Amino acid sequence: MKKLIKKYISKQDKALISSVTNYDINNLIHEVKDWTPFNNNAKHIITRFDKKGMHLLRSLLAEKIIDDLRESKFNALQCSEYTEFKETGLIIRHDIDINKDKEWIYKIISTFEGSNYGLSLRNFNVNNIIATSGYDIQHSPHIDTFQPSCKLWIYKNDMSLENGPFCYVKGSHRNSKEKLSLLYSLSTERSRKLLNISNDYEGSTIGRLSSQTSNLLPLGEVTASLRLKVNNSFKSFDPKDINKTLRSFNLNEETPITGETGTLCIADISGMHRRFKGLDGSVRRSVRWSSLRRNLNPFSL
Repeated sequence: MKKLIKKYISKQDKALISSVTNYDINNLIHEVKDWTPFNNNAKHIITRFDKKGMHLLRSLLAEKIIDDLRESKFNALQCSEYTEFKETGLIIRHDIDINKDKEWIYKIISTFEGSNYGLSLRNFNVNNIIATSGYDIQHSPHIDTFQPSCKLWIYKNDMSLENGPFCYVKGSHRNSKEKLSLLYSLSTERSRKLLNISNDYEGSTIGRLSSQTSNLLPLGEVTASLRLKVNNSFKSFDPKDINKTLRSFNLNEETPITGETGTLCIADISGMHRRFKGLDGSVRRSVRWSSLRRNLNPFSL
């Protein structure tokens, strides 16, 4: 990973991370002797090095690598939708049909992913049904992964707030100082709490520990995704409170993606997002696709 850091992480990038952590990132790079625990696709590694910026470094490095793949191998700069997607992390189009528009969808996804991996119709869930009944952990704002990755929905019924649409925080996929400050808060809190339970958790992932820690920490802290507490709770899903919390990190307010049947949404799920809490008994029907490339190690692409 050190070679990749040298290639992709500039002096300005290092200064950006250090401005968030108040720790010289060069010292962290020198201090880590074994990069094996961090050289993988794990969404977050539990480590004492988070305090010095490890999660921020992994996130920014992955972003730089995927940007390079998009632009050098998939001609992203020639794609008219790419500028909008790179800026906001979100593309919304209307009157889309998975069968008629399949080739365009494949082209857009491969460009945004920087990969064709797993891109075939058999990996599309063409009958995704979500019924709202009480609280769901997906109602809490969260970040699915540290590396740029896409999810797609095509609504199969008209989607109002009452149906529980997808919500996205535009721009939260890019590792700005505001985003890195949020990641620093979430990653250091998780690592601190788990390492306070046992130092044996150093270098581990939530996936390996969820069964061990489920009785020790709130549910939102033992999911692989990094989740945002609102009013000190993972079960607070009032939009006003969520937006107030987002503004406290100088991030944009969330945008609910409502629309008629045929509305397409492609989002970078390294950004903050959630499922809006619809009315109990309401249903969201959609075609759904989720990145398989995120199962690969971005540091070995």
